[in-house]
Amino acid sequence: MLVVMSGWPLSLIVNPPKFETGLIWQLDDAAEERKSLLQKLGLDATRIKQIFYNNKTTILSERYINNILIMMNLNYYFSGNHPQVDFTDVDNRMKFPYPAVIGFLAGVYISVKKKIHLKVWAGWGAAVLIISLFKKMDGWNAAIYPIIGIITVDGLKEISKYKFGWVLILLITTVGLTEIARLMP
Repeated sequence: MLVVMSGWPLSLIVNPPKFETGLIWQLDDAAEERKSLLQKLGLDATRIKQIFYNNKTTILSERYINNILIMMNLNYYFSGNHPQVDFTDVDNRMKFPYPAVIGFLAGVYISVKKKIHLKVWAGWGAAVLIISLFKKMDGWNAAIYPIIGIITVDGLKEISKYKFGWVLILLITTVGLTEIARLMP
């Protein structure tokens, strides 16, 4: 359990985030987004859609929805070395060991079944909605990791009660220690 919870704080110490306070409705750097939006609209021949979608709220809503979808992506928290296209401005720090996603899913199931951690889930939802207002979420997303850690550890505790649960715990520990060792210079 210590390995699961220690990786991301160590990565924050080794590679500290830049807490930028720019919000999504500050459109001073929206020239590139507006250009791509106009290119998309140029492909559509209907004038009504071009008038309706050619406004500032389209850029704002796209930014907000993209940020929410990024924050809800499990790869964002569990697959630090997963080969995927990086379309965010968030530094790729160490995440939870990828086999721990099984513990997270078990923790989600247990918390829903037993109706525990409802305040934790409300905190997670509020954090996602508020952090998504920032243009660059780097650093602010650290508020999400303890919440996911609580759910993951609860799931791993439940899995460890089973006969071969120790195999998964050993796998998570091995992968986690390997990632922590690779993190240190």
